[in-house]
Amino acid sequence: MSLMTIVERIYPGDTAVAWLGIVSAGVALLAAMAVLAARLRWLARRPAPRHAVLYSALVGGLVMPLLAALVAAAGLAIAVPVLPAREAPAERERRANVGEAVAPISPLPSPSRSSEPARGGSVVTVDGAAAAFSPYRATVVIVLGLWAMGSLVLFAALARGIRRARSLRLSASPCDDHAVAAVLEPHPRRIRVLVSPGLATPVVVGIVRPAVILPDGLAGAISADELRDVLHHEMAHARRRDPVAVLLQGVARALYWPIVPVHLLGRELERAREEICDNHVLQDRDPLSYGETLLHLAELAGDHRRHHLAASAGILHWRGKLESRIAGLLDASRSTATRTPRALACGILVLFLGIGSLAASMRFVARAEAKEAAPTAPASPTTVPLAKADPPEAEGRSMLVHVIGPDGKSMAGVKIHVSVWTRPMVPRRNFDYVSDGEGNVRVERPPGLYIFRLWARADHHVPLFAHWEEAENPERTLPEEFTFHMARGTTIGGIIRDPDGKPIPGVTIEVVLSRGGKVEGRTSPNRWLAEGPTAVRTDAEGRWSLDNVPPGLDLDLRLKLAHPDYVSDANWGDSQQAQGVDLMPLRRRTAILTMRPGLVVTGIVTDPSGKPVARAVVVRGDNPYFEPGSQEILTDEAGRYTLPPLPAGKVNVTVIAEGWSPARRSVEIKSGMPPADFRLEPGKELRLRFVDGAGKAVPGVYVGIGTWRGGESLYNHKHPDVLDTKIPIQANDEGRFQWSWAPADAVNYRFGKEGFEGVEKAVLTADGREHTVILRQNARVRP
Repeated sequence: MSLMTIVERIYPGDTAVAWLGIVSAGVALLAAMAVLAARLRWLARRPAPRHAVLYSALVGGLVMPLLAALVAAAGLAIAVPVLPAREAPAERERRANVGEAVAPISPLPSPSRSSEPARGGSVVTVDGAAAAFSPYRATVVIVLGLWAMGSLVLFAALARGIRRARSLRLSASPCDDHAVAAVLEPHPRRIRVLVSPGLATPVVVGIVRPAVILPDGLAGAISADELRDVLHHEMAHARRRDPVAVLLQGVARALYWPIVPVHLLGRELERAREEICDNHVLQDRDPLSYGETLLHLAELAGDHRRHHLAASAGILHWRGKLESRIAGLLDASRSTATRTPRALACGILVLFLGIGSLAASMRFVARAEAKEAAPTAPASPTTVPLAKADPPEAEGRSMLVHVIGPDGKSMAGVKIHVSVWTRPMVPRRNFDYVSDGEGNVRVERPPGLYIFRLWARADHHVPLFAHWEEAENPERTLPEEFTFHMARGTTIGGIIRDPDGKPIPGVTIEVVLSRGGKVEGRTSPNRWLAEGPTAVRTDAEGRWSLDNVPPGLDLDLRLKLAHPDYVSDANWGDSQQAQGVDLMPLRRRTAILTMRPGLVVTGIVTDPSGKPVARAVVVRGDNPYFEPGSQEILTDEAGRYTLPPLPAGKVNVTVIAEGWSPARRSVEIKSGMPPADFRLEPGKELRLRFVDGAGKAVPGVYVGIGTWRGGESLYNHKHPDVLDTKIPIQANDEGRFQWSWAPADAVNYRFGKEGFEGVEKAVLTADGREHTVILRQNARVRP
């Protein structure tokens, strides 16, 4: 067996290599971005948001393989033209002379090896003959082999560390020291505290039920105040579930050990984690005394400060000089916050996942050659100018779309929908056609085209979709003709019933093809099988059916049920997944789904005199931006509102009306409940003045609402997903902000202005007085 044969058998293929390269680059990018952000001056002094940034990058890195696979499966690609053009002249000439349509750019390079261009070494292929030795593939195999061996070693070490931690937990005995009990007494939710003679420093172990383990005799070796510091720090680790984060770090380190930024990310994350738990101690302890506690613990631990346990956290798990940690405690500009606002943390996580998805969609392609090259030396006999392969750029060009039916004959009456993106943007972007008696549709192609998409739909047939994205340059590569081959659809169906087994007529069923369906060339099934105007409804017997589903048993179909008198699905597949309905009963048309009758909350919103308040925003729940489903409605001209059918239970309802103080209360949804009416009261005036450190007015400062009465239902951000509450959001040119109908109780605000350090948490009460907000390095609010 030759060396080339061995390499060919081990080599995972170009697709897998490209996928691994994308994952590695994406992980390195996320880790490097987080590390650089963590070292910025603003985040360096704020452990809580710094930890959120680093932890989001860690999660993004761990799910990066999944993101890359999903992006590849979806066929998404962003072409980055950085590689030199290397198309073979013969292939160029064939395209120019024959005039074939250019094949679509696949998400990842084709796994085919017989047609792959040479990367170096000997001559590779002549009419399908076996290739000679490829140094490129041999190098890839060696690198991947070393990577895999290193990962196996690290995963084995991680497993040993987990076993040690479990053994330590099992061998530790309950702590019966009275001093420890005295510290734990005020805490309503106690964390289990154990002692072990095999430890030199306190640790927290346990993924599901974390426990604090103290070295045997530690309680008698330190003072009561020092013991309280230790326990407060370790209990913070346990409540935060930090062993889970440490375990994820170990997994990332084992998976991506050759990527240097991953190791830097781990060090920064460990540092931020310890600083947050230090902040828990600083809530009722002065920094100097706490620093002395750390020094005393380090002296007692000696050279064994860190026990080699996996998935564990502890007060002395600090890589670096202890002096720098103590200096940070004494820094007056350090933020002692212990938590990041949930909305901000979610936003950071979404940001890093978005960046990871963007990185996963990058593809390095050859640079396009200029349309008009400068005069050059005469081309060699084997060179064909690239300009011959380019179609003319003239207005009024069109594409002939031909539709062929399942019988192989031209198919009339097929609806063709076209969507185009151009530069500059044309006023009309969507077009609808119907194929004629010969199955043809002439589709216009506007100039400046950079995205072109086609849909074909006919009753009883599988809807089809074809597209040319920006990376493929459809202005040049779009063919003159394109053919849809329609196929007969298969039928799914079922019955919708209420909890008593009675059929529910008039249920709207939307169906989306989440996965599966046959892809032929550029054509694939349209995933929106029944949605909006094409949705189906149940008949008088609660039955429904849909006959445009692709054949096969590898489909993932998601249903969405809606009815004005029943609890509707907020997300695709809610009822279906909760009741375990998969593809087979849908195929047999015996799928039974139950919809629960909803309870309707109604009410009237009035002013203090009893007059109705029209167009007031009524918010259901605590976070209308993140909670699924429509969360806000408007009152009508009579001040009435009606929430959609809801299950029994308690729900918080907030009413926001311009000119009146917002109102919020908990409504218990139950049968026979009275109307949930709201009578609004006059609001209070909130006045703010923003200045810099020199007392100069700062105009245009953003004023956002964080939380109010424990929720985020009171908001003022402008976004298409939520209704406008009319609450002002910005200071004027004189740096003054005024909200004349604010609540009478405390509201958590946040302030921001480019060039100034933001204020994340400012609890203020509207009292008519002007509050001065100083925006500078150390932002603070004073009445």
